[in-house]
Amino acid sequence: MAFDYTASRSTAARLIANFGQSASIRRLTNGGSDTWAPTQTPADTTVTCVVTDYAHRERDGTRIQAKDRKVYVSALDLAITPTPGDKFVLGAMVYDIISVGPLEPGGTVILFELQVRF
Repeated sequence: MAFDYTASRSTAARLIANFGQSASIRRLTNGGSDTWAPTQTPADTTVTCVVTDYAHRERDGTRIQAKDRKVYVSALDLAITPTPGDKFVLGAMVYDIISVGPLEPGGTVILFELQVRF
């Protein structure tokens, strides 16, 4: 019998909501009639997240740089799956999403861990 991780996803979402903040994932979508020069339109999806710094021992100056931040995004009711091509918007700050790692035990996505860079 497999463990049901949906309760874990709800617990993670509740903790992120209690201790986190609202932000957005910005994705550019191509539109328009010109296939060679499409019009790119930003679409923001609101997320609930916790933003932290990387520990000093995690920073190697290459893969994880001094200004990188670690972001935990609740997967509960998330309309999109974040990708490295998206942007992370927190207030007036717009960060590049460098990597996305889902916490996904038993095939149930609990949360996403993003590495973002300004």
